[in-house]
Amino acid sequence: MVLDKEGATSAIILRLDAGKPVEFPAEFVADIGEKAALTVLHHKDKVVKLFPVASEDIYLLRIEISDLSRNFLKQLNFAFNDAKLSDIIFTTGVCLRGERCYYECYFIP
Repeated sequence: MVLDKEGATSAIILRLDAGKPVEFPAEFVADIGEKAALTVLHHKDKVVKLFPVASEDIYLLRIEISDLSRNFLKQLNFAFNDAKLSDIIFTTGVCLRGERCYYECYFIP
């Protein structure tokens, strides 16, 4: 059921049953406009994000950071520019999960 479609967002309540697929109403899928979506679960916040994509060919870059510094972030930025990673769909930025620090991004090659 679509709760509201007049404002900037639309919302629906989806049923989550373990082992069963989640189904979106046809109207919602039509509004998304793509046949596939990258679905990301952010473990810390328990938030699921859905990113419509034209292709299922998506890569994940995950870096575990042992020593976070400003210089590391600069070097990471330079590496992205050199690799021409411009079509990034989603990035966590630098984030903690327990005692570990990660940088993750999903991108189209």
